Amino acid sequence: MLRIDRVLETALYVKDMARAIEFYQRIFGFDVLLKSAEPDRLTALEIGGAQVLLLCRIGGSLQAVATPGGKIPPCDGSGNSHLAFPIPLSELEAWEKHLEEQSSLGTRRPKPLFPRP
Repeated sequence: MLRIDRVLETALYVKDMARAIEFYQRIFGFDVLLKSAEPDRLTALEIGGAQVLLLCRIGGSLQAVATPGGKIPPCDGSGNSHLAFPIPLSELEAWEKHLEEQSSLGTRRPKPLFPRP
């Protein structure tokens, strides 16, 4: 049987691209892989060398974009989103402290969904 073993990329739609980039770099240390030629349309952040978080400006991708590899179709989104990053249970307290120190949003104690060895 064919299997999928990970998500390659995830897209989040944001109102303020600069603020979103700063947040993910400051809190998680993600590096910018690329930014679209059109200002604030799209930014790709690298996650652990194996995955990509796409930040797309709300309303910024309403038209198709031609690239050397073909057309990228229009897309857009708004409303609530969900994104979760796995962390080892042994690092839970360190992450809680880091989030409390870095975030003005307030945090809630994360609970492991599936205990991992």
